[in-house]
Amino acid sequence: MTGQEFRTDTGGLVDRSRPLRFRFNDQNLIGYEGDTLASALLANGVHRTGASIRLGRPRGIFSAGAEEPNALVQIEEPFPEPMLPATTVELYDGLVARGLGGRGRLADRPDPARYDAIHAHCDVLVVGAGPAGMECARVLGERGMRRVHLVEGQDDMGGIMRWIPQFPGLGEWARVVNYRKIQIDKLKNVEFIPNTRLDADGVKNYGAEIVIVATGGYWATDGLNGCTHDTIPGADASQAWCATPEQIMAEGKAVGDKVLIVDNDGYFTGVSLAEKLAEEGKQVTLMTHLGHIAPYMHFTLEAPNMHRKLHKLKVEIVTYQVPTEMAEGQVTSAHVYDEEHLTEWGVDSVVLVTQRRSNEALYRELKDSVGIDALESEGITGFYRIGDCVAPRLVADCIFDGHRLAREIDSENPEVPLPFKRERHVIEREAVLA
Repeated sequence: MTGQEFRTDTGGLVDRSRPLRFRFNDQNLIGYEGDTLASALLANGVHRTGASIRLGRPRGIFSAGAEEPNALVQIEEPFPEPMLPATTVELYDGLVARGLGGRGRLADRPDPARYDAIHAHCDVLVVGAGPAGMECARVLGERGMRRVHLVEGQDDMGGIMRWIPQFPGLGEWARVVNYRKIQIDKLKNVEFIPNTRLDADGVKNYGAEIVIVATGGYWATDGLNGCTHDTIPGADASQAWCATPEQIMAEGKAVGDKVLIVDNDGYFTGVSLAEKLAEEGKQVTLMTHLGHIAPYMHFTLEAPNMHRKLHKLKVEIVTYQVPTEMAEGQVTSAHVYDEEHLTEWGVDSVVLVTQRRSNEALYRELKDSVGIDALESEGITGFYRIGDCVAPRLVADCIFDGHRLAREIDSENPEVPLPFKRERHVIEREAVLA
């Protein structure tokens, strides 16, 4: 018997014979070996882990893995680590943590952890300093790799996270870049090299023993989308009247007074663009093939507030519509469930938030044109890609991908993730005694 109201007496991966003492929000609690911090909190009846950033509303544990959007915690002891999902923190004796409302605290002392580093003598080249590349270079540096070069074509690191925090209300997201810049700057074995674009020959002849391609992704310029699995006839972001999110936010491309945003993404990009352009005085129509806008925001609990904002800004929201053709000044759309029901829209500009694509040209050239044998002849013993370069995904997933590869770089096959440490077999006492 555990004596915990919200914990079953048997089953699962928890060893109930080995209690672990920990503190959360200044409260002494007990968990068991095999618990995550999240499962131990739930077993102790702790359902509130923090508060929302904007309105201070209570937030609790929503999921069971790395995708957890709400239960972010600050580890205080044995070493400060900010912004970790409680669902991924393995419980151990003496753990001290507290819930967060969107802002963590960086460590003010050296990390005492020591990592096994079979490849510590290696030189590593990471191409691309977006979220995945930055995290990968940081962890490789902390593992003690001899030299890690983080090469970026732009003048600073950050990738898409250089412009996403410019959306209304997302300034806090700049922490994704700021934290890693600070940590990388502390590592003498990690060198950031900006304003350098490497082609396939440049990578092959760089002199690295391990090459990691983290070149990110980009928004489709032709309207390619997951609804029709095709492009939109007439869509062309090279034209003055048509744009992608990067062109507006990173390149400063201008749009007209009457703007139609085609949102097939379903998360923050389309609605944030609508909010930004409406605040600038544009007449904005937000069109989606879904039944409502930004459904993923319901998982992060941002949806009600975003709906209120767009309604207040008088953004026209159009659901169940798919563009069938577009040209300068006009867009034609069809109803999702009635293809013969067409609607004409008079617009000055169209913004394509339809689908992100991997920027994998360098990786493909190295693998398919140069070839693995030629890379090995140059002394490259490991060749990998991470983040959006593999497949576009959430920023958190990109960071996890870069972190995982760096942690497992000396496994038998680093491309294949090792099982989570918490996923281990535990022999039940009842089975042994039977």
